[in-house]
Amino acid sequence: MTSDIIPVTAGMAIFSSVGLAPLDVATGQYSTKRELRLGLGLHSPKEAMVAYKSEELDTSIVYCNLHGEFTLEGAYIAKGTFGKHGRCYAGIGVSGGLSFGNEMILISGRYFEPGAHPSEQVDKNPVMEIYAAKSVYYTRCFVPFGIHYGSEDNWSVGLDFRLGLGAQFVSGAQANFIRRTGMFAIGFMKKL
Repeated sequence: MTSDIIPVTAGMAIFSSVGLAPLDVATGQYSTKRELRLGLGLHSPKEAMVAYKSEELDTSIVYCNLHGEFTLEGAYIAKGTFGKHGRCYAGIGVSGGLSFGNEMILISGRYFEPGAHPSEQVDKNPVMEIYAAKSVYYTRCFVPFGIHYGSEDNWSVGLDFRLGLGAQFVSGAQANFIRRTGMFAIGFMKKL
């Protein structure tokens, strides 16, 4: 049987954060150029798969790891403006995460074509077995950046991005290095 490893995961997430501006002692004003952001994130279930397939034997066996994630994060941000309502930022951040809803799904059935998902075997009667999986802990370092357009009442909407790397620690097993992490979001901000 040949193996097909799909380590890339994707999913949806909701983030909420608060920005804390440092006080300039000399002027008694809070900085409009720097900020410490502290936040929480809730990630929908993500899946990573390893498939073993043989076209000659018309057989596939797939191990699918599925879990959601709760994150705590912090970032130091430098902010700027452009035009009358444009806002931009970039910085450096770290996060820690804990998985929930951990499942290992074993799918065995007929051969499925390269690029096809095992769930596409529905008409081929695959056998699915679901097992509880171990907890996973994450840590990530990332570069957050974004561009927003603000209104007169201090609301802004824009695009937020993250690029970084990290590590995954499976409970009772070895750590795994994550070479690339990323995020794209539509963000809303309110200045208090």
